[in-house]
Amino acid sequence: MKKCTITYKGRKIILNQRLIEQKGLDDETVNKIKELHKKAIDIDIILSNKFLMFLNRIGLFLNGIFFNEKTYLIDISFSDIKTIKYYLDQWTYIQIKLQLKWGFPIDGKYHKFWHLKSCTCSKIDNEDRYPSGYYVYSGDCPLHGGMLK
Repeated sequence: MKKCTITYKGRKIILNQRLIEQKGLDDETVNKIKELHKKAIDIDIILSNKFLMFLNRIGLFLNGIFFNEKTYLIDISFSDIKTIKYYLDQWTYIQIKLQLKWGFPIDGKYHKFWHLKSCTCSKIDNEDRYPSGYYVYSGDCPLHGGMLK
């Protein structure tokens, strides 16, 4: 029996043992699935840190520290937005790789983006709608709303 529960950076990952057996996944594939989950957690942490840094810069701007350096703030903001989009794309790529490793077809309806730590999209509504694909996106979500669209 393969170890199906791992803890990584304070987060618990539980793989479905019955599905592993049903799909006939070997140890190498299960280990790759675990590594992909770890990478997804790393990206979630990076996104959370980027968002906090971005909020801190906006706070400094609003407090007048960057008042005479508006161009600098705009450059940082666009850089942060580009970085956030990059990591969101990487997270989506990992979700696709996980679907393939598990032997499922690629389908974005099964990517639970609202589980990302800094996502403020409605968790309850999206869980209720899962896996319809008709998800609720918050306009003020730092990952999915406003300037990121």
